[in-house]
Amino acid sequence: EELRRHCLGGGLYAKLNFSADDGHRADISEICRRYAEEFAENRARGRGLMLMGPVGTGKTFYACCIANALIDRGIRAWVTTMQPLLRACGDFSRDEQTFQRIMTEDMLVLDDFGTTRLTERNLELLFEIIDTRYRSGLPLIVTTNLAPADLRSDRNSIELVRIYDRLLAMCVGADESGKIVLDGQSMRRRAV
Repeated sequence: EELRRHCLGGGLYAKLNFSADDGHRADISEICRRYAEEFAENRARGRGLMLMGPVGTGKTFYACCIANALIDRGIRAWVTTMQPLLRACGDFSRDEQTFQRIMTEDMLVLDDFGTTRLTERNLELLFEIIDTRYRSGLPLIVTTNLAPADLRSDRNSIELVRIYDRLLAMCVGADESGKIVLDGQSMRRRAV
């Protein structure tokens, strides 16, 4: 439980696990369960996942299910959203410790990737975060509202192209294309 608090910060993320899965997306659930079960191989190959889709479709839920399954086995899996991570990386009193953690955690989950306002400073930090993880050779799970086409758009700046290219190299989806797309109605609205 101490590892879970350290990696997930307590609260809601700690409660999101495969036993709470309602079976609504059995296909996605199976991919995520298999990823967690085969983590030793995925870690050795530096293979991560990218969960894409509209708000509320279960991306964070499945990413946290994987993280909790890994933590149950004593594997460190840090789940963080982008805004606090960017703040920590931009804080000179915490940046070295934060980048060390990015570089060494067995699994890093970046939740809500692509929702942060991309100032010049945020772009620099975002590249450094992604590049640090890329160079570590360790896996990464990304949840994002970006569409697959957004990652390959000709309109992207060179800074975004460099970031997205590394992400796609690190993340492998069900079809080896680098992404798993969740769609449909918001699970939050469906639950009400």
